[in-house]
Amino acid sequence: MLQEIMIFLKFFFVEVSHGPFHPDPFKHIEDDNYKLTKLGKDGLDRNSGIQYNNVFLFHLHAEFLCTYVMDRKFSPITRKIPIDKIQIPFYRNDPPFKVLEFIKKLYKYRLILEKVYSDFDIN
Repeated sequence: MLQEIMIFLKFFFVEVSHGPFHPDPFKHIEDDNYKLTKLGKDGLDRNSGIQYNNVFLFHLHAEFLCTYVMDRKFSPITRKIPIDKIQIPFYRNDPPFKVLEFIKKLYKYRLILEKVYSDFDIN
């Protein structure tokens, strides 16, 4: 009898905060950061048992993209490590080098996530 096993691994989560119509935007950012941390911990729990158990977190708020990685180097303690705080160039008069820097950093994270995903051959 052939049995198929489906594996659903969680590698990253994204949260967008600081909507223009929120009555208390800073409280909203703080609440969403807490929610993102809980999602990361749930992802680590779901991925438990695999060798490379890191979860990447991306939090977009105001004009920044904050990146974090969560792991369990000392199980069962979970740690959330800030990696980067990238300014998002969305003003019309932002200099081109800011846009280029933003694209380079996004591409760097794409390569990181592709590497993590390719390490798991699920076929």
